Amino acid sequence: MNESRVLAVHLYNHEDVPGADDENVTRALGEHLRWSESKVREVVARSLRLGFVLQDGARLYLTAKGRQTA
Repeated sequence: MNESRVLAVHLYNHEDVPGADDENVTRALGEHLRWSESKVREVVARSLRLGFVLQDGARLYLTAKGRQTA
């Protein structure tokens, strides 16, 4: 499974649940997914380009395409 799909699944699992604002932020991804800071930046950038996610500050949101991927 590629990293963009892993990110989509992570965001999907935390969508619309209490604590989503803490879980679905870039700073939490390294800890939760055990990725380095540079890996987080790389995967988020790729996922944005692919249209899987939208970013508002540090918060990430799945797009319809991202939900389908998850």
